[in-house]
Amino acid sequence: MKTAIEARGLPLPYHLPVGVNLLGWKLEEAGAELKAVLDTALEHHVQAIWLGFGKGLRHFISHIRQHDLACGQKTLVFIGVNTVPEALVATNEFKADVIVAQGTSLDPDAILIFS
Repeated sequence: MKTAIEARGLPLPYHLPVGVNLLGWKLEEAGAELKAVLDTALEHHVQAIWLGFGKGLRHFISHIRQHDLACGQKTLVFIGVNTVPEALVATNEFKADVIVAQGTSLDPDAILIFS
């Protein structure tokens, strides 16, 4: 991200007008290595982070929210869900900014986004 910012001659820190999609199960599996990717995204002030498909999303969402509080920024949190119960957890417990309802279809066009 820093390379992209510097290549464009933008000042640091710069709020990148991009989002990052991270698979929850990969964050959990990779541990510190992939968590560094999350931290790098937050340090470069991406506008959104999309998380989905993990058992420990609560931990990563909390990490994002704590970073935002410390830095005075607002990173939008997108949560991918496949079921109504997952959507309710994402809405009521995780306080997601955006719910991405993917269902169980393999059709990539079968995605609904709610905010």
